[in-house]
Amino acid sequence: MSASYVKTHTTVHFVNKDDSTKSLGKDTTINGIVGQDLSISGNAVNANGYYWTAPNIKHATLSDGPEDKAARTILTKPLVTMPKDSKDDTPNVINVVYSRPVGTLPYEIVDDDDPHSAVNSKGTIPLKVNSRYDYTLSSIVNDVDIPDGTYPVSLKN
Repeated sequence: MSASYVKTHTTVHFVNKDDSTKSLGKDTTINGIVGQDLSISGNAVNANGYYWTAPNIKHATLSDGPEDKAARTILTKPLVTMPKDSKDDTPNVINVVYSRPVGTLPYEIVDDDDPHSAVNSKGTIPLKVNSRYDYTLSSIVNDVDIPDGTYPVSLKN
């Protein structure tokens, strides 16, 4: 008796949870056969399955909820016949979702005329690490609780 396997491949995307249109890394391809259980740091697979560890991505953490793990495990299917110039010939896609960690930006409200004023205070603004933020005099009030009867006159650093 002889047998052969039907070859297929799986495309793995590294996705930003906050913006799925922005990839966090270069896609990769896993070559294999139809009917394989593949898991990328997901659910445990059976003895006939294959398991890969998701890569570490700078400034991001692997989203690891039950739904995230389930989405990283598939049973491979045959390739789809597509035109030669098409890159989308596989129904086998795994999206490995990462979240950017939250950091904080400290701020301080200072009354320039009275160093002992009740409006003088400190706080933090939650931010996504490795993201750009530009605050102006008019936009800072969206993220900082400015005391009643006062308004920002200057921003530093």
